[in-house]
Amino acid sequence: EPGPPAPAAATDFPADLAARWGERRERRAARLQQGPVYTSPSLLAAEARKEPRETEPRDRSAPEHDAGRFGDADRALTTADGAAGVTFAGAATGLRRGSLVHEVLCRCDLGDPAGAAAWAQRLAAQQGAPELAAEVTRQAEAIIASPAMRRVRAARRVLRELPVAWYDAGADRYVEGFVDLAFEEADGWVLADYKTDALPAPGGSQGAQLLIERYRPQVDEYRRAAAAAGLPVTACGLWLAATGDLHLW
Repeated sequence: EPGPPAPAAATDFPADLAARWGERRERRAARLQQGPVYTSPSLLAAEARKEPRETEPRDRSAPEHDAGRFGDADRALTTADGAAGVTFAGAATGLRRGSLVHEVLCRCDLGDPAGAAAWAQRLAAQQGAPELAAEVTRQAEAIIASPAMRRVRAARRVLRELPVAWYDAGADRYVEGFVDLAFEEADGWVLADYKTDALPAPGGSQGAQLLIERYRPQVDEYRRAAAAAGLPVTACGLWLAATGDLHLW
């Protein structure tokens, strides 16, 4: 008849196990007190330079301006709200122009390139920069008149300044931002981010590729956020005002 089972072999624990466990517990406690990092996708782009727009508070405690603007995509100029809440982080003309172009593309009729001029004049005047109206108009019209805009006008749904947020567990951070343009086609959603940068040297397709590499982390973050919210995203990319071209991946 077999005898009792042999006793389990003794386990040799490291002598400093208790101390290491205590240090780990303290680190976790400190991390929980600090909380996760909050960031915007635009800050994840290489050489990120971004002017906060009307829909993007400077911090999470700041109120958003003109909350009703998410539904005013098709309202007429005479009935849409103004942009009195827009604030600018600096005096750089390029950043101010970029913010104005985004505002025009958010508010104007995407089927009417000529309507962009009226919005550009109105918004530039409200911001005390009427001298920027002509260039803002040119850049906005380049996107609205683009052949790619036909896809937007044929889409099932079109959303502008779409708010997105998600928790990136790997980086322990909350990501919050706004997608400039999202439109739904038969097989899913396409996300586009407007960029008003001039094409870097040497220009042309190489310059466009440099911009794509610079801003890909930002746009990819939008894609992850949309997917986390349950939106099937089939493509995302940059819409360059310098050329009017939509670059998707």
